[in-house]
Amino acid sequence: MATLSDALELSYEPQKYDCSGFVKAAVNGLDDASLSLPAEDDADALIDYWSKNWVVVDSGLAAANLAASGKLVVAGLQSGEYSPKRAMGHVVIIAPITKNGPVTPDDLYHGEYPLAWGGDIGRTYMSKGTLSVGEIFNKSVRDKVRYFTPPIVSK
Repeated sequence: MATLSDALELSYEPQKYDCSGFVKAAVNGLDDASLSLPAEDDADALIDYWSKNWVVVDSGLAAANLAASGKLVVAGLQSGEYSPKRAMGHVVIIAPITKNGPVTPDDLYHGEYPLAWGGDIGRTYMSKGTLSVGEIFNKSVRDKVRYFTPPIVSK
């Protein structure tokens, strides 16, 4: 099974202009049947699915720590959560950073926003883990971004 870092790298170039396509390709690249995603390709549908089937992560700091421990963490904002409403939502995967010890607010953009991987149809906010959630999502909406991680599945 591919690591998350491998899946992110392999999925980025072919999907860098499509946020939901990138997220789906990276998750599917993990080759873990418990991580199946809906067939719909848009960000709004993915966020609906995660809201109903995955675990909500309370903050960017908690998301960064889960990702640092090797867990998959996704984040997004639906089209209707933007003001004014947009035609499409946006989704990303939280970057799995490595450091000795837990991630602290000092490691995050403005103490709250973890780094993320994601594609972007507009080509402005494509990120290979170099932009934070606080930079990818503009100031007026970045605090509305929701984080999710898959439930633990007993095998």
